[in-house]
Amino acid sequence: SFAVQLVGSSTQLQECTQVSILTAIYNIANIGLSLNPATKEAYLVPRYNNATRQKEASLQPSYVGLVKLLTDAGTVTQVVCNIVYEGDKIEIESASGYVKHNPCLIKSNRGNAIGCYALATLANGAKQLDWMDKDDIEKVRGCSESWKNDKTRAYSPWFTHEGEMWRKTVIRRLYKLLPRSGRNLEKVDEAI
Repeated sequence: SFAVQLVGSSTQLQECTQVSILTAIYNIANIGLSLNPATKEAYLVPRYNNATRQKEASLQPSYVGLVKLLTDAGTVTQVVCNIVYEGDKIEIESASGYVKHNPCLIKSNRGNAIGCYALATLANGAKQLDWMDKDDIEKVRGCSESWKNDKTRAYSPWFTHEGEMWRKTVIRRLYKLLPRSGRNLEKVDEAI
């Protein structure tokens, strides 16, 4: 029902092939995420396929969805992911997974975003940390087809939901550092 609502409210998705919409919906259900807009776990994203010359819908898990998959798999018990701004005070020790982040609480004093970190607490209590600075994140953004294309940039999640994409990017990289023990990790791999 959420997929029907999303397609009904988006002319971009309505232009996608029916097969691609059904495949994306199947993939979302298969990995255990929801299109419920309240949970913000996953999205249907229209993309133009140059090979077929058609728009196709694809599954895009959010950073919230990726965290859900990781905690459901038992790989981690918690993931904290935050953007760091110029006005924040932060201490990071990568080896121990120690983070002390005091965000600037006055939005007008925050300054520009300078990076993002993701901190996972493993099942045994150990911590795994990853940090990406703005330049690293923008390199990833530069590989996005929707960002590279001037016609689609205004619709790109990198433009419309930049903070969410920063978080998703660092969580995806953090996943590479996590243990491979857990239930249904193939679902996480599929989502990544």
